[in-house]
Amino acid sequence: MKKALSAIIAATCFAAPVTTFANDYAGHTAVLTTIEYLTTGADGVAGGIEVLRKDLGNGQLVQDFVYDDPRSFWRTGPGVHYGIKSGNLSTDVNLSDAIGGMRLAVDTWDDQTCSNMMLVENYVDATSPGLVQNFFNTGVITLAFTEADVTQVGFLDGTEFPYFAQNPNVLGVAFTLTWVDENGNLTDIDNNGKSDVAIREVYYNDDFEWSDAEDTPAGTIDFPTVAIHEMGHGFSMAHFGVISRKKGELTASPRAIMNAIYGGKLREPAGRDVGSHCSNWAQWPNN
Repeated sequence: MKKALSAIIAATCFAAPVTTFANDYAGHTAVLTTIEYLTTGADGVAGGIEVLRKDLGNGQLVQDFVYDDPRSFWRTGPGVHYGIKSGNLSTDVNLSDAIGGMRLAVDTWDDQTCSNMMLVENYVDATSPGLVQNFFNTGVITLAFTEADVTQVGFLDGTEFPYFAQNPNVLGVAFTLTWVDENGNLTDIDNNGKSDVAIREVYYNDDFEWSDAEDTPAGTIDFPTVAIHEMGHGFSMAHFGVISRKKGELTASPRAIMNAIYGGKLREPAGRDVGSHCSNWAQWPNN
């Protein structure tokens, strides 16, 4: 599911051309514009079929990264740079390798042979707060300490991250900060019809009991499934599928990683997931 915030806070291409930009972007800053989150779902009243949500279309978000963006000072080259913070890990007994799960989430999308995101891993400060975490705690947002385009900040509970305290049914969440010009207008400097992403951050709700076991124990949430979903958002994928309630149970059709509700373990992208990803990144750097 998606919430939009007002701007109240500050074919496969392996040899991409060098992009040049002539303008002065000194007045550009980033604002928090979109939240994409995965929920547990909830039981309803038995009987009948009720369509709750339809996510159709091309499965792409309306914001995307700019190839060789001159404003992204944390980049060492034109590819998409990602980071994984190792300081915010869960102690849940059924979760044996959280860092491995976060790397799997990145690799799952990078391994799609239709695309080449030109991923670069940036080594990020393990213990510093996330940019969005700092905003929710202080009301201040700054890019000064930004270390990557997409960062998995890790596991936080409601006492550490007010967003989870206010949204206790959210398993994972991806925040998008988008560039605006000196007049506060969303920018599109590469003229691809999408506003320009500055950074994205992903958080996992440690008030849930997590697992990465092959057989997910009762009462736990499969972490790789959620991480792959949230990194789908990190790489500009939107939710997809029709969410319905039938006889008191929520169902998704078609079943996909990028469904807006968690439906149990699903660690391989479905055909629709791959199609959405490829329709975007196969055009890089012109997506």
